[in-house]
Amino acid sequence: MKRYFTFLLFAAILFTFIPWLGDTLFNTKGEPREAIVALSMIKTGDYILPTSCGGDIPYKPPFLAWLIVACSWLTGGVNEISARMPSALATVFMAAGFYIFIYRRYADRDRAHFVAVISTAVTVTAFEVFRAATVCRVDMVLTACIVGAVLLFNRRREIGGKPSVSVFGLLLMACAVLTKGPVGMVLPCLILGIYFLLRGDNFWRTFGVLAFSGLLSLAGYVAWLYLAFKQGGQQFADLVWEENIGRMTGTMSYESHVNPFYYNFITIIAGMVPYTLAAVMGLFIVKWRGFSIGKSWAALKSLRPVSLLSLTAVVVTLIFYTIPASKRSVYLLPLYPFLSYFTALMMIEIAERSRRIISIYSGLLGTLAILAAVVTVVINAVNVDELFPGLKPDVARYLSALGEWNISFAGWICIACACIAGFCTFSAIRRGDNSGVMGWGIASTFALYWVMASTIQPAVLSSKSDIYFARVLQHYTADDETVYQYIREPMLRYYTTGFYLNDRVVPIQGRSPKQGYVMVNECDMEDFRKEYGEKYHLSPIYTSPFKSCDTRRIMTLFYFSSDLR
Repeated sequence: MKRYFTFLLFAAILFTFIPWLGDTLFNTKGEPREAIVALSMIKTGDYILPTSCGGDIPYKPPFLAWLIVACSWLTGGVNEISARMPSALATVFMAAGFYIFIYRRYADRDRAHFVAVISTAVTVTAFEVFRAATVCRVDMVLTACIVGAVLLFNRRREIGGKPSVSVFGLLLMACAVLTKGPVGMVLPCLILGIYFLLRGDNFWRTFGVLAFSGLLSLAGYVAWLYLAFKQGGQQFADLVWEENIGRMTGTMSYESHVNPFYYNFITIIAGMVPYTLAAVMGLFIVKWRGFSIGKSWAALKSLRPVSLLSLTAVVVTLIFYTIPASKRSVYLLPLYPFLSYFTALMMIEIAERSRRIISIYSGLLGTLAILAAVVTVVINAVNVDELFPGLKPDVARYLSALGEWNISFAGWICIACACIAGFCTFSAIRRGDNSGVMGWGIASTFALYWVMASTIQPAVLSSKSDIYFARVLQHYTADDETVYQYIREPMLRYYTTGFYLNDRVVPIQGRSPKQGYVMVNECDMEDFRKEYGEKYHLSPIYTSPFKSCDTRRIMTLFYFSSDLR
């Protein structure tokens, strides 16, 4: 029976992330900005410091781009599937490693499998993890490497009885550093160092092992820095300093995700949805068995190893990313598996102590799963404009996109699964089976994500994509013709359009083409005409009906020619 539930869990995880990777078009500037680096690697053969968008160098080390290139061998090129595959696979492997960690180390062997299954399920269905696992960004690869390194170094300590070097943990730290810089080494070493000291290990041995491991994990990164500096020179050196030192110290030349100290706490509350609701509902009835949150030093050190490591990882990660001014919700991803472990304990406690609360919570998830399925079918079957008159343009656009979406066979299966999971949840509630109610509530969460991933997201988010601008440009330009952009903000690009045009979009600033096509933001129109109106004959060709997903501005396409009137 244990193997049956484990198989179902990982089948559900794979079904949640893998099949839908290519269904949603790029619709934010972040995804194509990462994918276009891999695209430029293949185009130029430069796997160290490729340039894209007319001369931009990458902001991050190349490990994610290398993974995308490797995946592109399977998919026939760099596309949505190959670009998102590293994040999805990283999530799957992280979930597997965390499951094994809990299952083999949880003190109560009779409940170890149950706790491991629930902890893993909570991890992958926390909204922040689900979102990060389905996009082309460095965050999920970085997270999987950090979490994996922590677990492997901990395993090595358990085997040897004292801190020592884990070869595979060291390799994962090296991959983390090559994904986003030294933070990939610093954070796991901090977590492990504090945890080992709390377990009573010798300070100097702990420091020596982690210092040696951390410095050794930088070897590949340093080699890449050397080769990249030979290509990029001072421009590259300045960028590395700003992205690593400047971001942590708040001395960047531009503001990047600057948020107040309480921002991280808000994002955790939002990122743990839907389990945040269970935490609020069970706040006054949960009795933590064997868990005390800092009543005394002795109580902290008496925590079971699994709980102590998880608590250390959560607290250290939260404090580490609260210090710098630059804060983003995805920075906190490494704490989610460990926080999910405590969330799983809480949910099990709620299920054992309060039939009413677990029934209300799971019933709500079952209702949401059924509603998502029914609303998707209804909107897809009716005329949205007649059903919802007077909507805001953007909302009407998204609903119309969902109404026009051709639901696939797999999409119908997901819709059916959502209905089944919801009805089974209510059936378990009627039977009074608390464990079954919790299980079906989690199943409803999975099914809700399946409806989102298979139908709602592809329809709604794809309608925001700048691929439609790219198709307009494909109509006017040859396949190898350069397309220009004019944007006054120096760090902003039409990344999505550029990706779908095979990296043919470059800034017109600093260049003197004789003729061609240029995209101009509405807010930059006056400056563009002042700067180029006397130099070129400008003919407006096309004005986009919607805002660009990259610049969030209306774009006008001009044909320009130096043959003045």
